Amino acid sequence: MKRLLIGTLSLLLSACSTHETASTGGGEQVDNPKHVSERVMIEARPVSLREMVAKADRILIGQVENSYADQKKVPGVESPILVQFVTFHVFKVLKAPKDLEDLREGRSYTIRQLAELSRPVNKGEMLLWYLAPDSELGLTQPIGIQSGDFRLVNNGKAAINLKANERLMDIETVQEEKAQLASQFPADQRAQFLAQVDKWIKSAETRPTGQPVPLDLLIARTQQLASRDK
Repeated sequence: MKRLLIGTLSLLLSACSTHETASTGGGEQVDNPKHVSERVMIEARPVSLREMVAKADRILIGQVENSYADQKKVPGVESPILVQFVTFHVFKVLKAPKDLEDLREGRSYTIRQLAELSRPVNKGEMLLWYLAPDSELGLTQPIGIQSGDFRLVNNGKAAINLKANERLMDIETVQEEKAQLASQFPADQRAQFLAQVDKWIKSAETRPTGQPVPLDLLIARTQQLASRDK
């Protein structure tokens, strides 16, 4: 079963490289899996925001409406696998394929994941997910497993991923481009945004890892990078 899960992970995250420790057989390198509460937890390397934006096909902010796991038979796999279903009420879509009509702001949207490789989510949680393209099995995963999985904190004003925002954004680049980022906001909101950015830069210089990033900055930088990839 472990071999099946790791092989499927390589399909889900074929666009995302990880630590060079144990080969999945699909060109991906992952740490040895750890079983935690019957889930296989894989520690992937930190992925930068630039890489996540480039390799995700869907980026969304939403609140979990429902989450459950169920055994499902999937084509090409002999035994049923445990699939985690997560349904969001979508607040904001930062990136999505043009032909994906189901993913719309103000609507519900459901994704499917391998439960054994997924961190549990709770109803009511606010999340920002950078999702890899669906595999042939119709399953997805946040880019880098932990890096693309952000939990909103500070009453939804900041975000931190499951890698504690390690190597998320280059501070010097944010400093250089903060005026351009501020231009995404109405004129009367730019001073407040710049103050948030300066405060984050100062904190991140002291403590680069474990520092929540202002959600407005994360959204603005994501939209800037996504527009450059078009």
